[in-house]
Amino acid sequence: MLHNIAYVLGVGVRRRLRRQLNQFLKLTDDCQATQSATLHRLLRLNSDADFSRIHRLDLVDTAREYRAAVPLQDYASLAPFVERLKRGDSSALLGPSNPLLMFALTSGTTSDTKYIPVTAPFLADYRRGWQCWGIAAFDAHPRLKRLKVFQLTSDYDRCRTVAGIPCGNISGLAQHVQNSLVRALYSVPEATRKISDASARYYVALRYGVADPAIGLCTTANPSTLLYLARLMQHESERLIRDLRNGTATPPEADALQGLESPLRLRRHKARARQLDKIAEREGKLTPRHVWPNLQLLSVWTGGSAAAYLPELREEYGPIPIRDHGLSASEGRMTIPLEDEANDGILDIQSHYFEFIHEAEVDAPHPRVYEAHELEQGERYFIILTTASGFYRYNISDVVECTGFQGTTPRLAFLHKGAHISSVTGEKLSESQVVAAVGNMQQALSRSLGPFALTPVWGDPPRYRLLFETSEEDFTHEQMLRLAESVDQELQSLNSEYSDKRSSQRLGRIEPHVVPAGSWARFAADRQTGVGGSAEQYKHPFLVPRLEFAEEFVRTYGRASEEISVRTDAAVTNLPIELDSCVVLKGLTESELDAFFRLAKYEDFDAGAEILTEGQTYQGLWLLLNGSCEVCKKGNGSSANRLAVIEAGGIFGEMSFLEDAPHSASVVALSDAKTVRLMRDDFETLAESMPSAAHKLSINIIRVLSQRLRQMDDWTCELVEEDCDHKRHQEWKEFRARLYSDLEL
Repeated sequence: MLHNIAYVLGVGVRRRLRRQLNQFLKLTDDCQATQSATLHRLLRLNSDADFSRIHRLDLVDTAREYRAAVPLQDYASLAPFVERLKRGDSSALLGPSNPLLMFALTSGTTSDTKYIPVTAPFLADYRRGWQCWGIAAFDAHPRLKRLKVFQLTSDYDRCRTVAGIPCGNISGLAQHVQNSLVRALYSVPEATRKISDASARYYVALRYGVADPAIGLCTTANPSTLLYLARLMQHESERLIRDLRNGTATPPEADALQGLESPLRLRRHKARARQLDKIAEREGKLTPRHVWPNLQLLSVWTGGSAAAYLPELREEYGPIPIRDHGLSASEGRMTIPLEDEANDGILDIQSHYFEFIHEAEVDAPHPRVYEAHELEQGERYFIILTTASGFYRYNISDVVECTGFQGTTPRLAFLHKGAHISSVTGEKLSESQVVAAVGNMQQALSRSLGPFALTPVWGDPPRYRLLFETSEEDFTHEQMLRLAESVDQELQSLNSEYSDKRSSQRLGRIEPHVVPAGSWARFAADRQTGVGGSAEQYKHPFLVPRLEFAEEFVRTYGRASEEISVRTDAAVTNLPIELDSCVVLKGLTESELDAFFRLAKYEDFDAGAEILTEGQTYQGLWLLLNGSCEVCKKGNGSSANRLAVIEAGGIFGEMSFLEDAPHSASVVALSDAKTVRLMRDDFETLAESMPSAAHKLSINIIRVLSQRLRQMDDWTCELVEEDCDHKRHQEWKEFRARLYSDLEL
């Protein structure tokens, strides 16, 4: 009802937003004049601040004078002023009419987190850019006006400074200040942002999302998040349906909801649960394309490394349009995309003042600085940003390409972070963080690496690979795993966004890769002898952000018979069970085991929990790692008959895993149980990526089924022999004949 009211009352709002968009488009006809006006507005806004006084910005009238007055800034140069803001001294960077609302937190280029001030005018600029994006998207897809939005945001008040200023995510603040009618458009309640555990927050948000069939737009900056949610929907299909039916959020999510300031209302949705049951029975799992049949649009980043996610995103969500989220960061929103299936957007020239340095000149002592209207199509630039939050000539380290113009205003596509920053899923790793992490690892483990570099590699999920040489001949497999794990933990402690991506499984574990001695020397020699190269100018790259680098490096410099490569996502060395006791994994090599466990999902169950329900369809194979479970089947009466007890190393669910049919029995945990589960779709992925592993797994499952059939034969014969009734003997013979002749394949 509230959603329908919002639609009716929104007519006037949409009319106002269209006028706002048209005004912005008119300004793009004269980019230089608009940017000049924006610069003057920003300088006046903070003219009484100490930074402005130090640099005599009151005397600045032109862009040339501004460049002469203020050198290029990075976070380190602004940090002393930010520290004063954190203590409550707003006069450091801000004028009296520019109140500080919060700090947006993001990873820094050192081990410290960056605190980006967010003021009231800055938030207004941020929201205006989004409103232009939104009205253009809704007008291009009219059905959205009567549908709802599935959006994920994070908390803007995760912690506070000593002066009590909130610190968190700006998207959470933007949602918080929306009026109730606008909030009616969103399926996920604002209160979910207060769930601190990322995995629990995603599950609870998804629980609200699947309850609503009228989702028309899914939006979040990072496409890896939408892929993660799609897989979570598949793997947790049964639990999501059960929670909707019962009006619950089962552990561990239930624990994460305790103590929330605004308790979430988890309503029962029995009718919707029945719909989802039918979808799961028909499709074998829940998927976004079937759960949300009214979906009209996806909104995510599409430029840079994010583009690699898009084919898989379309597979999960269906063949619907994707509109770029826009180039945005904690420091500001920079572009406004107005078209589907394009990775560029119009520069937001009325919010910030922009300057640019050509990519080829970024390390020059006196690079040429371009204004926005001076860019050339097809050229690549670093963005320099001046904002309403007191950041002046700030190098955000984003590399963009000018793809064309709207009027005289450039259209920009994001390419990648700067040369010393890598960001596949939004983690923004810096070279200094990598050097610090490896240094801490070497000290903690008393191990010395030779030359090394960390570089991202594509996968599901993507991960980083540590390419290194070592002079130690006794560097064992276990030591390499420990080394990689140590570097991974160090990076998580140094970079909160990397830690978040790891905990939500959007990034996999670091994998170590030892290359032969001399590999890096050959690489350096090539760089030094190339055009413009020299020994004096060569700098060893400790972080290489290109996804193709690892493969290229190994192919060109690192191939040798002694090369060792280890994948670590499976973490099979830490399993609470001896693999030899797992019949289903018999004969699998180390790499095949790794492929299996990389696709499988770990699950813990309390004693008494029903893991599988008789009559439901859920194509998964469970391996019991520890504990015990009983297999029960309902008889003619109401009570269930125990068929078997499964101990650690055993499997269940194998019949429905192989055949798309309802479970023939229920499985209940007799004690606390730890399991690992492989879904049928993941098995298909395994069959494509490593056929040998899928073949061995299939043979082992068949062996288990064969053994159980032999045991059933023996037990049945014993029962028949104990019963002297001739009629029973004849029934048994007829049963055996039908068993082998009446198969339906």
